[in-house]
Amino acid sequence: MTGINAIMFYALTLFQTTGFKNDALLLSAVITGIVNVASTFVSIYLVSIGVILLTHLNTTGTMDKRLAAVVVVLVCLYVMCFAWSWGPLAFIFFFFSAWIVVMGLFVVFLVPKTKGVPIDSIVERLWKQHPVWKNFMDDHDPKSKEMA
Repeated sequence: MTGINAIMFYALTLFQTTGFKNDALLLSAVITGIVNVASTFVSIYLVSIGVILLTHLNTTGTMDKRLAAVVVVLVCLYVMCFAWSWGPLAFIFFFFSAWIVVMGLFVVFLVPKTKGVPIDSIVERLWKQHPVWKNFMDDHDPKSKEMA
C-alpha cells in the first residue's frame, strides 16, 4: 500500500528516462538496493528503542543517563524518518491504495476460482459459465469445439 514496489520495479525505467546509459542503469539498481538495505538496518535499529526500554526501564528516573540519551536520539531519529516519508506524503499513497482496491475487486468478481477444475475443462466449466466472461466466449470458434 505504500507504493514502494512500483518505485522499485520502475526505477530502472525512470533512470533510463532521465538519460542514464546501460552501465549507469546497473549502477543505479545497485545503489537503490544498497539504500534499501541500509534503510532496513535503520528500522531495525529503531526497534531497539523498545528493547532498551523493556530491559532497562524499571522506575521513572532510574535509567542510566547515557542510555536515556540514546533513547532520546533514537526517538528523534524515528520522528525525523517519519517526517521524511509517511508524514507529509501519506496522501500520495492513497493513489496506490485505490489501485489495490480496484485490483482486489477485479480478482474477487472477475477471476474464477480454478481449484479442483481440470485444465481441459476450464473453458467450458469456468469461462463459458462466468456471468461476465461468457459474453465474450465464441461458441462457434473451432478451437473451443476441439477442447470440448
